[in-house]
Amino acid sequence: MKPHRAFVVALALGTQLAAQPTTPLSRGATVERTLGPGGRDEFTLPIAAPALVQGDVDQRGLDVVVTILDSAGRELRQFDGPARGPEKFAFTAERAGTYRIRVAAFRADSGGDYALHLRRVDRLATDAVGKVDQLMSQYDADGPGAAIGVLRGGKLVFEKGYGRASLEFPAPITPRTPFHVASVSKQFTAFAIVLLARDGKLSLDDDVHKYIPELPEYGTTITLRHLLNHTSGIRDQWDLWGMSGGRMDDVITQDDLFRLVTRQHALNFTPGAEYLYSNSGFMLLSKVVERVGGKPFPEFMRERVFEPLGMRDTRVHMDHQEIVPGRAYSYAPGPSGGYQNAVLSYANAGATSLFTTVEDLARWLENLHTGALGGAAAREMLLTRGVRTSGDTLPYALGIAVDSYRGQRRIEHGGADAGFRSYVMFLPDIDAGVVVLSNLGTFDPTGVAQQVADAFLGDAFAAPARPPVRAVAASNTSTPTITIDRARLDALVGEFAAADGLAITVSRDGERLVGQSRGGQRRVLRATSDSTFDVADVGATLTFLRRAAGVDTMRLAQNGSTLLLTRRAPYVASAADIGALAGRYYSPEVDAALDLVADGTTLVVRRRHNPDVTLTVTGRDAFAGAWPIATVRVERDAAGRPAALRVTSGRVRDVRFARQDSTPTTR
Repeated sequence: MKPHRAFVVALALGTQLAAQPTTPLSRGATVERTLGPGGRDEFTLPIAAPALVQGDVDQRGLDVVVTILDSAGRELRQFDGPARGPEKFAFTAERAGTYRIRVAAFRADSGGDYALHLRRVDRLATDAVGKVDQLMSQYDADGPGAAIGVLRGGKLVFEKGYGRASLEFPAPITPRTPFHVASVSKQFTAFAIVLLARDGKLSLDDDVHKYIPELPEYGTTITLRHLLNHTSGIRDQWDLWGMSGGRMDDVITQDDLFRLVTRQHALNFTPGAEYLYSNSGFMLLSKVVERVGGKPFPEFMRERVFEPLGMRDTRVHMDHQEIVPGRAYSYAPGPSGGYQNAVLSYANAGATSLFTTVEDLARWLENLHTGALGGAAAREMLLTRGVRTSGDTLPYALGIAVDSYRGQRRIEHGGADAGFRSYVMFLPDIDAGVVVLSNLGTFDPTGVAQQVADAFLGDAFAAPARPPVRAVAASNTSTPTITIDRARLDALVGEFAAADGLAITVSRDGERLVGQSRGGQRRVLRATSDSTFDVADVGATLTFLRRAAGVDTMRLAQNGSTLLLTRRAPYVASAADIGALAGRYYSPEVDAALDLVADGTTLVVRRRHNPDVTLTVTGRDAFAGAWPIATVRVERDAAGRPAALRVTSGRVRDVRFARQDSTPTTR
């Protein structure tokens, strides 16, 4: 399988440097400090017995990164959430020792005031319920939280709510609180297609044009199976929505998305050649269910899936004005502390928009074990992993992932929209599962679910999930972080690009290296040598190839395949170069214009109803921005004049915006 672009969106390379002066901490301590640009402070915390540690750093005047290290100097966990307000941290230690809490400025050129509060150092619980209660105690009882359920042997052996479903009214979260579960919805859409296939009304290998003739002819066949496996090449609806000028807090209807997707006259890749997550495919599948099933999608799902399984509190929510009794609302940390609403006004479905509960999802997971609804053949069809045209087997089946956890076969999927976070996992060989639903945007449902599984199902696992010392809501590696001097780190700095257009920029930010592909997030890399870095959470390795003339190549290894990226020579654009690109560019595929505004050697993208996006020069006629204008490539005519822009963003590649005028626009 080709290295997944979802990984190489960005990387943060952590390295162990020389010891720093430290300040001892004790439970209840508050320490106020000022950090200079690029500075960091370290605090020591002696732990005498297995304990849970919780605290926060009040980011009063700067954005900080909090790193936890064990007594051997191994990095356990890094916390980098909101830029202001409390940066919460929590970890568990199952062995005595002296731990370190490192507080560092996020940016090398920034400094300011902060206050560290060590809230709790509590003896670690020994029973499963106590461990989960401790795990969840880091979240405010009066703030957003989560509902958690553990299924074993067909029964919920644990179900509990933590926090508030609504902050406007004192409504507690319970196991029957309906949550928007985002992409967890996809497995239900897939199951509807499977039921129709079992009815003999369609085949998974049918051409999607048979049911959606509104789609353009792409010169190649796209099957329903391609949509279900995310191998269709169809551009993703959310990136397209952003490129069209839409905001994610708009009311976004099914018709809006359908019109947008059916306007696309190009694909990201040849169907079957790659795996690239596409929400558009599942929106289209919901249309197929309606047209073949003869009923509106919500009605079909209620009659064929939810009611037969006894999922009384589950619905497809396609009307943003519809009242969902007892529902949870979504929140995010406020910019200066507290919480703020994370607005979600979806009126679309297929890829998302299922409202359901812990109790109902337990019923669904048990059906994955029994096959009571649909039968064993339907279950087998749903859980059969996809295969690329190269013959590589995907870790993804029909709307759901199939992999392993601690030696057990696992069926799982997560979801994230606005402030909603969700994760379900089922271990079919032991008939057990975990459901985690949250209404807080910074919540880590996957990490929490894994720790809940460890607490309740650990007797069924083949080996420890983590080293004896571990972080809350995070997996770890026992590979030690090695020391790399700054000169060697600086030798890795630069931009590396692959033949398919993928590029990763590596730079040094104070005492660490930061790598970032265009428009992506940051990931921690662990140095296993002075040229090799592992990214354990996505199963990838970066190797910088050193030659006599220096480092000129980076090798990305992931999923059994490798990709070579070569160093790009630096390019400096003049004010005249930038000014020549200013003007308006229009794309009929998203029915939107981009106004490029020149300000000296800076180029800014302006769009209606959206913040400006500043473009950074990455090469001749190549720029990096931010979502949804992550990368821009300039096309020129025969005379060398700018003729169009090719815009890429995550799950959408090469949308063409043609130049509409030649009059430069400047600030």
